[in-house]
Amino acid sequence: MASPSRKRPRRKSPADASFRPNPALSPMRAAYPDDEYDEGAIDRSPRHVSWTSRLEQGATKPDRARASMSPARSSMKRILPAEDKDENEYEFADRMSMDGPTAEEEKMLFSPISGLKGKPKWAYRLGELFGGTPLWQIKSDAAKDETLCAAMHDLRSMTVAFSKYFCRPDPKLTKDAVKEICKDEENVTLVRYIGCLAMGGPDGLADWMVLFLDGLQLEALAMGIVSRALKEHVFSALWFAADEKLEKKLDLLDMKHVEKDGFYRTEQRAKKCRELSKGDLQFKRNVAKVSAQMASHLRFLYDLDVHVAKDPKKTYYWEDLERELYDMVTFAAKLSQEMRCVDDVVYYWSPTFKDEEFEPARMECYNLADMITRSPYRKKKVDGRETAVLHEPDKGHEAIVRIVLSLGLIAYRKGGGDLAEILLKYERTQADGEAKCLPPDVRHARSLSRDSPHKLTGEEGFRTRLICKSAVQLQWGQQRLLTRQAGTSTHIDAVRKNDMSKYVNDRAGFVELFDVFLKEHPTYRVPVPKEPEVEAVSGRGK
Repeated sequence: MASPSRKRPRRKSPADASFRPNPALSPMRAAYPDDEYDEGAIDRSPRHVSWTSRLEQGATKPDRARASMSPARSSMKRILPAEDKDENEYEFADRMSMDGPTAEEEKMLFSPISGLKGKPKWAYRLGELFGGTPLWQIKSDAAKDETLCAAMHDLRSMTVAFSKYFCRPDPKLTKDAVKEICKDEENVTLVRYIGCLAMGGPDGLADWMVLFLDGLQLEALAMGIVSRALKEHVFSALWFAADEKLEKKLDLLDMKHVEKDGFYRTEQRAKKCRELSKGDLQFKRNVAKVSAQMASHLRFLYDLDVHVAKDPKKTYYWEDLERELYDMVTFAAKLSQEMRCVDDVVYYWSPTFKDEEFEPARMECYNLADMITRSPYRKKKVDGRETAVLHEPDKGHEAIVRIVLSLGLIAYRKGGGDLAEILLKYERTQADGEAKCLPPDVRHARSLSRDSPHKLTGEEGFRTRLICKSAVQLQWGQQRLLTRQAGTSTHIDAVRKNDMSKYVNDRAGFVELFDVFLKEHPTYRVPVPKEPEVEAVSGRGK
């Protein structure tokens, strides 16, 4: 992250002031006028899913008030913004080394988020993540979830603010963006990310071009790349500040307890992680490494000339974006470490895929205002009641995922908790009342059943809680037949009969971006994953 030695003017956001902000974190606001929208009337606490012992649990049905609600948010007191520093704070003499930032650089790198008009809402520095209280020391489950909920949405706010820099297409991508991206073999990771997060269309390469020509979709793509990279390289790490030697030790610890359930392995790993250092030199090295890798991919989608031509009086630097990227990675890394130290919760990133149909219970729409404007449905009164009627039947009438921006987070805990105790108390009272009307033999048989409320303690099974929803960009269209029927008996029968023609015809015209890359580089070979080391396998029984 090179920095010129000259003084820099304080930079304003390159995003156009007239550009309508995306309702990523408050989609309800886009659907209602300001005088009809009441932010305080909406319950934003994390949602409890009913107590169950089933291994696979579907999404709970949201009530009418929650149908279009943004993800749960905490009403906790936020950290006050720091005061604005002098302009000398942004002056550097040397390039940051891989050994981590100097004291002067560290002072800047952990400064409040820049790029937004006015004072920033949040100011995160070292040690201020949760007000000095580690996440695992918060006793109440509800308070712990609300704290993590607020932190996850603050991280999402950072990615949304960062993605605003990509609101204008790069001129070099206007002619043939797909060819420009795929012609360089070094962009293989970028191609994989885009192909994983976004979906093409029946018009082939023309539909991929829209991603790079439309400012709203380019924003969503940048946000998706950042969020996916943070999930893969930061949150998926067993301990972000670990070096190669420590990573092997943590892997061996998991292998040692491979026969146990995930709750037990999480508990053992958390005890080990609490003893480890959180902010040492290796932590800074890992942050710098991940930030540099993310910047190398995003640089291809960003052009400084676009902003300089827009307003020559303002000066923009790519290093400014790198600094905010460094802030995001640092915050995500500290959040990852806090989550790894929690021993009684298993955090699970709920999968969300392109071409899925929109489910408000587990997704939130990034481009809700645009979807409402382009909706093929119109309100119509039928028998005195308003109902949605398909106005343009020829167009797509399903809200399907075009781009995955970020994944949702779910907390798993053992037992039923307080909710189980309340339900069991009610079921025992009800069972005792019904038992008086039953014959003695039926009463005796029910008392022997293991599902009897008198035999259950409330510690059986597990409970889940939604921390935050997935963020997606939608489009009006029609879901692919294979996506809809995959895994069903119809699809299995077609595979057995080797008759997949209807699925192939349904995807006529669709092109995968990685296939385009392979055509440009026919000699490229997909790397084969390494086999697990013998040492790790042999340590399993130790």
